[in-house]
Amino acid sequence: MRVEGVTLKSTAETLTEDQLALEDDIDVKKRAMVQELDVYVNEKRAAMTKESDLFNNMVESERAALKTKVTARETELLEEKKRKEVEFLEIQKQAKADNGGRVPPMLLQEHRAYLVKMDDDRRKERDDAEVLAGEKENQKQDAFNRKLALSEAGIINRQALTAHRLLALRKDMMNTLRMQEKSWQNKASGWLEKATRKVAVKEQEDAENALAMKKRKKV
Repeated sequence: MRVEGVTLKSTAETLTEDQLALEDDIDVKKRAMVQELDVYVNEKRAAMTKESDLFNNMVESERAALKTKVTARETELLEEKKRKEVEFLEIQKQAKADNGGRVPPMLLQEHRAYLVKMDDDRRKERDDAEVLAGEKENQKQDAFNRKLALSEAGIINRQALTAHRLLALRKDMMNTLRMQEKSWQNKASGWLEKATRKVAVKEQEDAENALAMKKRKKV
């Protein structure tokens, strides 16, 4: 019994050492997981930032190109209007000569209406171009936002997976510790039960021997 008790005491000390070693091992694994997650997140964030910068630069370039194109087209249409004004002045000059120094009101009205329509058409063409470009830009922005959202979802999923693995690691460690402790406790309980019975038997034997001695003395 003494040897078994010493063995149990030694096992308890070893168990404590094993538990500390296990906890150290778990801590190392946890740090590795967290570090791996940090690297993944940082790389993803850096890639997302780079993609955002490239996308924003593309948008700015397209806006600048549109502005240049619209300005060039407006200049072209304004020059066309000026040519038309010169043409109308020549027509009006000839009409004035043909009508005794007076330009027919209908002709003036027709020319003014034509020039007004040219202005309206020019503004409409500019507005339509800007609206169309805005719609295309919004579509690209929506698509890019979805892409960023997928990247963000990937980060969140990776964080959740790491958290799950950390919990599983902790759970496995606790299960291992509980099993080791339970095994030792079962052995200790068995030893204690045996020791208790042995002590009880010894006490009973001592009592019986004492009683026998007492009887012999009386005789």
